[in-house]
Amino acid sequence: QGFFNIPVDHMFANVLFAKYFEETGEMADDLVIVSPDAGGIVRARALAKKMNAALAIIDKRRSQANVAHVMHVIGEVEGRDCII
Repeated sequence: QGFFNIPVDHMFANVLFAKYFEETGEMADDLVIVSPDAGGIVRARALAKKMNAALAIIDKRRSQANVAHVMHVIGEVEGRDCII
């Protein structure tokens, strides 16, 4: 971000994550991909779609710098395998 004079591409690992879990047999039927905040929803949704998994979102608020409080978890996560 401003430190390079050459073109830079963003690299996403969603394909690698999905392939790893599929090949290792770690993909549980009750798998949930969890976005840790609103900024990660698009990436979490893409991974959940690729892995055919459910999606959950953590709604948190910051009372001050470096202090976050979880207000709600949107989606079913209790008793399920979650990837954040």
